[in-house]
Amino acid sequence: MNHSRFSRRAFCGATGIGLGLLPLLSTDRTAQAAGVTSPKRLITICWPNGVRADQWWPDAAPGPDYTLANGTGVTTTNFSFANLKMIAPLEPHRSDILLFQGLTIGNIQGAGHESLPVLFDVGGGNSLDWQVAQKIGADNPFKTLNLAVQKRDSRGHIFHNGQGVTLEQDPFKLFDTLFASGGLDPGLFAKQGAAKKSVLDYVGKQLEAFGKQLGTDDRQRVAFHLDSVRAVEKRLTAPGAITPGGRPTSLPAMPFDVKNTTNFEKVTRAQMDLIVLALAGDLTRVVTLLLGDGDASNLVMSWLGSQFAPASTSGGLGNDNSHHSNAHSENDKHVSMQQWFAEQFAYLIAQMKATPDVHGSKIFDGSVVYVVNNMNTGGGHGTNNLPVFIAGGAGVLATGRYLRMNASLKSVHAAVAGALGAPLAGATEYAGLRI
Repeated sequence: MNHSRFSRRAFCGATGIGLGLLPLLSTDRTAQAAGVTSPKRLITICWPNGVRADQWWPDAAPGPDYTLANGTGVTTTNFSFANLKMIAPLEPHRSDILLFQGLTIGNIQGAGHESLPVLFDVGGGNSLDWQVAQKIGADNPFKTLNLAVQKRDSRGHIFHNGQGVTLEQDPFKLFDTLFASGGLDPGLFAKQGAAKKSVLDYVGKQLEAFGKQLGTDDRQRVAFHLDSVRAVEKRLTAPGAITPGGRPTSLPAMPFDVKNTTNFEKVTRAQMDLIVLALAGDLTRVVTLLLGDGDASNLVMSWLGSQFAPASTSGGLGNDNSHHSNAHSENDKHVSMQQWFAEQFAYLIAQMKATPDVHGSKIFDGSVVYVVNNMNTGGGHGTNNLPVFIAGGAGVLATGRYLRMNASLKSVHAAVAGALGAPLAGATEYAGLRI
């Protein structure tokens, strides 16, 4: 059978799936055959309240502020995260990471807590995501996705043409936007209400019949993507639940309060899973994610154990057992809290490595995951020597390196933008980042 006559549009029409939802089938790979590679992508992430130098940088002497330890043997390419608690979760991905030491954004009035508006600033009233999206995201259903997890303060983060951008903080709404609106006929849900089936089960049955006309590789790739979407649906709501009105509970209802700090962990994981699916379906190629506030004074990470239970509020630091308060103390709790964030970054990287994109490559290939903290230490609040790393950039940036420098963060912005085909006019790139 000649499978090439089955187009992606015909497949989606037959299954009732929106064109943005499923990966391209091998029947539509003429572009690949012509030498088109997997697209470039950018994810920018910010998280708060600094690090402890001797638990983050491979060559730091004991203490919260960075000073060089002698005799470590650390070089640009010979380093490890394994014994550094805050960054240890990233050790499995070390060869795909660029770790920076010595980057600064200069003096900020109010110091690190007030740094969010300039962390990804590239001038002209725009942040890095918007600059890059003009070149690599213009033809996608969503030019950019601007997301957050429990951002409560009024500090900016992402800017387009001088205007602050609203960040979507609700993964249920994000799921609806990406995969329900225009992607599936709501009337299909009612047909399966009595059986309490997931909408994706319905699609799967149609896929099974239509799949008999497809090659083995196509069936495997489509099945993998549907399994991924179903996994997210189950994580957001009770498995297979359908409301009496015929809509899945993951869309109009909220099984948990996304604003409650005890659910910070759940919301973070859901947002990351949805980012991966949006990239896999080529719904977008540019994403920003802000994890918490500029100070996270209300973030009590109670899921990490009883020692992180909420305490009284006093002293102007928010909850006494909050991320903010423990960061000020630069104690073991602060180390554990920042280690948890590193675990989430490692999770995102692993998911990107495991998930194919619309061209059949893993979505990590060609992607740049750019992660920045808003201050150097939790007690110092300085905006010099910011904790920064980049993951990914295969074919774009030279990874597997630890770069000690004295440079502006904006020079790295310029290098990333240039490598992704969106050069910053008049900007000076930090030399040596690009391959």
